[in-house]
Amino acid sequence: MCVHNQLSISWDNGVNAPDFCRIFARQLNSLYKLALLLTTNHSLAEQCILASLDDALTVDGICKPSAESWSKRAIITNALCIVRRESFKTDATLQRPEASDDDFIGWPFNAIIRLQTLDRFVFVLSIFEKIPDCECSQLFGCAVTEIVPARIRALEFLSKFAAQKEQLTGPHFPPPLAYKSETTLPREQARP
Repeated sequence: MCVHNQLSISWDNGVNAPDFCRIFARQLNSLYKLALLLTTNHSLAEQCILASLDDALTVDGICKPSAESWSKRAIITNALCIVRRESFKTDATLQRPEASDDDFIGWPFNAIIRLQTLDRFVFVLSIFEKIPDCECSQLFGCAVTEIVPARIRALEFLSKFAAQKEQLTGPHFPPPLAYKSETTLPREQARP
């Protein structure tokens, strides 16, 4: 068997560049929201998306069923690299954007992006992405014992932020965990 045939066999079982392009195009909104929550900045979120797409176009050996989860993991990994790089550049925590009417920075995003870096990553990864604590600690490079306190700090901060926001805007305020993945179905459609 020649080399060309071996390569085509491996591509038949795996994901190729056009497949990843379709995944990123289909899920761009949710991938961008994830990148924005982790990086706290539109420009950095765009860098994260582009770096992740670049990684996707050069990766080999990803099977089709795991391609979407691999894409999210690429976003998470690149966001961590970007946040670490930016924090070394500024020698301080990243500057948090001001609240705005922007759909991506409205509630709950404007509260989440104000969390400290570890608390924000732990909250987003464990609550929204449902990544287990041991994986969160490996991704962030911290002890597993730091994960639960970080999540508690994040929840306490978000609770205080919601209470302050409700005092200012009144009771017609959306619930604190209004984040939706594009794969989540409305309740009417989710029932068998």
